[in-house]
Amino acid sequence: MYQGKGIAFFLGAGFSSELGLPATRELRQVFQRFFPSELKDSFGVVEASLKELYSEEEYDIEKVYTFINDLLSLSENEVPVEISENLEHMNLLGRLVKENEQFRETLDKVRNFIMNLIEDEFLHRRMLQLDKVSEIFQDEIFSTLPPTHISILTTNYDLAIEKYFETYHPNVKLERGISDGVYDPKLLLKPGADSITLCKLHGSIDLHETKQRDVIHHPGPKNEYEGDYEITRMHLTAPIENRIQYEKIDEQLRLKLERDLRFASYIVVVGFSFRDPIIRDIFLRATMHGPRILVACGKRTKQVLSNSFFNEKDFAGDPLDRFTIEPYRFPSSELRNSISNHFVEIFARDKKPR
Repeated sequence: MYQGKGIAFFLGAGFSSELGLPATRELRQVFQRFFPSELKDSFGVVEASLKELYSEEEYDIEKVYTFINDLLSLSENEVPVEISENLEHMNLLGRLVKENEQFRETLDKVRNFIMNLIEDEFLHRRMLQLDKVSEIFQDEIFSTLPPTHISILTTNYDLAIEKYFETYHPNVKLERGISDGVYDPKLLLKPGADSITLCKLHGSIDLHETKQRDVIHHPGPKNEYEGDYEITRMHLTAPIENRIQYEKIDEQLRLKLERDLRFASYIVVVGFSFRDPIIRDIFLRATMHGPRILVACGKRTKQVLSNSFFNEKDFAGDPLDRFTIEPYRFPSSELRNSISNHFVEIFARDKKPR
């Protein structure tokens, strides 16, 4: 185990948005603006249900995508990802999918439209500001492989991290849990000594589920895939609080997250809101073991942590003190210098005689 010599980077939506990538709410606006007119009438009942279930602030492209997948899962007698306490919602789901082939075709078209939209926005239309990534990933880290274990954990779907290493550090090996084109998260639990693990906790736009029940890696648009599998959809998992299948589906990823956070000397968190309750609980358990945490979300650091962790009497007090936090803005020279200084401190400590 790499206790005392691990560095974990945890990246959320605020990280990707600073690089020029769209947020999920922005994608919903793009979705509404370019939605095919011929599907509007038949899809209207779904939109009405979404607006009833979620407030305007919560209603984003992830919720649309998950809702459609749930409807299609029900049509195949599978348990949906999200179970609502709203019985009217569940009755609506049942009525919509029961023996209505035309409606299922509409849902499939809408799902494909969303996948194509995400591909266009993330792969083609956006100019990535990859130089900003260097504010947290610094050259001196890579010279420590091995014995330092470096892991990157993210809830983002995009390929910004992959593009960064491909552009600036092509010789660095990224372990993503992919073997012979098939995604297997168990591989992330046994990384090579000379590799960095990249764990994408909510899926990725270059991972696709197939009719054969596999998840395969295909880095280009879906319509350019020429392999033997029949692709059904992107492998994306929206962070919804009552996902009953989440723990079963992502058991290996959760184990990876818990190990990396628990045994890291130093954790760098950039742009994560702690919305996902399972990740939030893992963070809380891991920090009881004392790793140093740097949360780089500037003035909002205390607010984010207070909203996520300090709404119960057991966690009263200043969250910055409780988690040993140094808040910095991303990107900034102050953040870069702080990370660099802590690397030096960690490595110097490891070299002291015991």
